[in-house]
Amino acid sequence: MSTTDVLHSVKSYLEQQRSLYGNAVYGLTRTMPDQFSIAPAEPDFSVDSYRVTVDACRACSLTGNDTVSVFGYGNPRARLMIVGGVPGAADIQMRRPFTGQAGTMLKDILNAVDFSTDEVYLTNVMKCRTPRGRLPLVQETEACLRHLEKQVELIRPRIILALGNVAAAALTGTGDKIEELRTRDFTFMEAALLVTYHPGALLQDPNLKYPVWQDVQRMRALYDTLVGDKERWHPHRP
Repeated sequence: MSTTDVLHSVKSYLEQQRSLYGNAVYGLTRTMPDQFSIAPAEPDFSVDSYRVTVDACRACSLTGNDTVSVFGYGNPRARLMIVGGVPGAADIQMRRPFTGQAGTMLKDILNAVDFSTDEVYLTNVMKCRTPRGRLPLVQETEACLRHLEKQVELIRPRIILALGNVAAAALTGTGDKIEELRTRDFTFMEAALLVTYHPGALLQDPNLKYPVWQDVQRMRALYDTLVGDKERWHPHRP
């Protein structure tokens, strides 16, 4: 390296140091004070960035060139995450979970405890629809569960509400019935996990509306305790 190159490098270094620290220049062999240390930037990677990975997934027999995946939507920093089971036919058409009548029912349920779908994040365990909406096979669930885990890692919710048998089994790791799970407390990747019936089940059996109402009230009370970023909720009195 020529003398001119060396001088140019030194000058560039000194100008950089002065722009960062003023006239107090710290040499290469001197430890920089803590107040000047700069934390490394976090990777610019959001939950929506992961959608490309899910679209390209070929981990099970449900995937293929003609497969339409249903990723999820909502607040990428939501403290509350809603997880269903298998996408419905309407979900495939819209490429969004919880559409159609079940989606309308879910919005009504959330509104009843003062949540909008813009505040939460909604997704399913399964990102692809199974044939005729059948229950997913074990290997299909395992393949998709890693995508859900990545979504949870990126969003970092404080509470997860699992809706229906598929979501309940995948997230709790048990085969117990929902009526046994809904009163128990679980965790999933450090988030508090609650279980209740899928809104689609309420369309078939209206008698399930009351237990779901109990469950979402418990969820909202837990949210006020763990998160507390909304005005404290009280059941509406007639």
